[in-house]
Amino acid sequence: MRGNLFLSRVQKMINPAPEIGGLAFSDAGIRFLLMQPGVKKPTTSALRLPPGIIEKGKVKDSAKLVAALKKFRSQIGGGRAMQNIILLLPEEIVYTQPFSMPFLEESKMEESALLNLQMLSPTDFSHVYSGWQKIGERFLGTAQVDLLGAVAEREFVDAYTKTAEEAGFIATAVEFPGLALARSISEGLPKDDPRQSLCIIHVSGEGVLFLIAQKGNLYFSQSHSWLTLREEYGGKDLSQNDFQAFIASEAQKVLNFYQSRWGKPVDSLFVAADEMTGKIIDGLKDTFGVPVEALTLPAFQGIPHAWLPLLGSALRGTMPRNEDSFLSLADHSVRERYEETRVIAFIHAWRSVAVATFAILTLFFGIGDAFIIQKLNDVKKNILDGNPADKAEIVRLQAEAKEFNSFASRIENANNEAVSVSESLNNILTLSQGVALIRVSVEGKDLLINGFTKSEPEVIAFKERLEKSGIFSEVLLPLANIKANPDGTYSFGVSLTAKEDE
Repeated sequence: MRGNLFLSRVQKMINPAPEIGGLAFSDAGIRFLLMQPGVKKPTTSALRLPPGIIEKGKVKDSAKLVAALKKFRSQIGGGRAMQNIILLLPEEIVYTQPFSMPFLEESKMEESALLNLQMLSPTDFSHVYSGWQKIGERFLGTAQVDLLGAVAEREFVDAYTKTAEEAGFIATAVEFPGLALARSISEGLPKDDPRQSLCIIHVSGEGVLFLIAQKGNLYFSQSHSWLTLREEYGGKDLSQNDFQAFIASEAQKVLNFYQSRWGKPVDSLFVAADEMTGKIIDGLKDTFGVPVEALTLPAFQGIPHAWLPLLGSALRGTMPRNEDSFLSLADHSVRERYEETRVIAFIHAWRSVAVATFAILTLFFGIGDAFIIQKLNDVKKNILDGNPADKAEIVRLQAEAKEFNSFASRIENANNEAVSVSESLNNILTLSQGVALIRVSVEGKDLLINGFTKSEPEVIAFKERLEKSGIFSEVLLPLANIKANPDGTYSFGVSLTAKEDE
């Protein structure tokens, strides 16, 4: 046990896991939240956006959004390294639907879930990103598994992920406020809280979000932006009475949906609206026959209700990647993107360490060299002044200075070689499209790459990209080095040589 703990600590020192925060977009602006280990209060930052950049959850001016994101990146103290994020999309561009299936083998679950998502998708399935996650089990005559499915149009999602990446943010996963808010509530309530079924009304600067959570899992979510509500009320701002009537009407619809599905009312209705919470509760008391109360999360005291969805995304960022089973609306799995970013973080961190170490050594020996030269000049001056020193001592000092200069030169060459190795690793990472790298061993100019892919042709394609890059020579991939794994992937080993700079 102690040995495993020691190895885990060593691994974290050698290749530290990158911090992953939550980044949310809305018509009103951009917000960021980061949960740091050992710090109870999260780091938060927000930037308002001028009108017209994002409208109804869709990016209308990507150039201005990139500029705003770069400004925001510097505002939160971003350095040269990419900031890893869980990207929180506006709720209105995501379509969600719970569905049930018979219990299946794990290998068949993915195929069956995708078929269901194709039928549920409101638009052409080839034009959307989709995801699903298990949310429960039921036994009604036959064993059933409940899943939550979600789809979002690729065009809308890509507009966020690409502009974010251009500004220095890289999305490990992509989700939506309803899913993230359910996670915050599940993590924030006491573990022994008896309430299993909850309806939540969440009011923020983006609008109003209704959701149903069962045993900590999201089953239903529906949002209404303020712009949409104004349009529904003839383009005018809602009065207090109009708003209360809207909340009561929509809440009744959500509660009816739960009653029809489970045959019983929810255990409690929570209101999370910061300073508006009390007025909303007063307007809903004795209306539905279920307890109506303000949402209080003992684990996250002091965090405003408006920040709870983003808090849920940041909490997801603190999870071990192999335990993240939540859905993601992206063209890559959560684990794949995490491994890519961890390799990048490893290269950047150790390249900086190597450069700093050699710089310190060069400075140290430079100071020593200057001292010896000064000593030699003093001896020469003494000779010229008529106070001759031992000539043998002069010769010895000159030899030492020559040997020291030679050693300093070798240090500088070693520094250049370290940078060259880092450049080779960066080039390999750039060419590793669709390839998961496990290990890159370096000995001088010779490199050995171990990894795995989803298919054998992808291994061959990776080898060809290395050959065509013009950066490497003697790219060797013996057929015996390609092995099929039990999970359907293919492991491989490629040896190659980095070319000398011309």
